[in-house]
Order: sequence, then C-alpha cells, then structure tokens
Amino acid sequence: FTRAFAAVVEGAVLISRLRMTPRAEMEPELARLAIIVEKTAGPAEREAWGWLAQAAQAHWRGQGG
Repeated sequence: FTRAFAAVVEGAVLISRLRMTPRAEMEPELARLAIIVEKTAGPAEREAWGWLAQAAQAHWRGQGG
C-alpha cells in the first residue's frame, strides 16, 4: 500500500459519512488527505480521489452549499 492509497481509503470512509458529519468537520480532513494524494498518488489513486471529490461536491450542492 502507498500513502496515497491509504488516503483514498480514508477519504472513502469519510465520504460514506457525508450525511452524518457536518461539512465544517469534513472539509479540513479531506483537504489534509488531498495533499497526500497530490504528492504521492499514481493514476489509479488520482482517479479514485476525483470520484470522492465529486461525490462530496454533489452532496454539498444538493444541500444548498
């Protein structure tokens, strides 16, 4: 496993809790993980991270922000 892979897994767990966790708590954690992905990810991790980021944005747009 790589750091990026672990960050994607952790991000997936966070995304699975979108409905239970306030955005103000989730955004800093996702930002921390995004740095790891940016620095260490290969193509597969970048693609997976993109899916997670899209899911979070879609959820927050659906809530009006």
